[in-house]
Amino acid sequence: MLFSTMTFIYVFLPIVCTLYLVVRKELRNHLLLLASLVFYAWGEPKYLLVMLSVIGVNYIFALIIGKVKNIAVSQSVSQSVSLAPTNLGGNIFL
Repeated sequence: MLFSTMTFIYVFLPIVCTLYLVVRKELRNHLLLLASLVFYAWGEPKYLLVMLSVIGVNYIFALIIGKVKNIAVSQSVSQSVSLAPTNLGGNIFL
């Protein structure tokens, strides 16, 4: 699914926006995370595991940033950049 498809514009986006307005404020970020994963899995499900692992690792580093700010930031950035070639199919210069 692409942002310009009719499925996204007339089905996916209205459902997500409606749910966002209905859901309690504490759960809105979780809804957006789930909707993002569904959106990207719809287009290319084989990269869903890579996305989940990057999200998980970055979440862990975000928790560490709260405790040790200087070290964790550089490690998180280097970890995300190191996975970029994998996410782009091995070609980082698209």
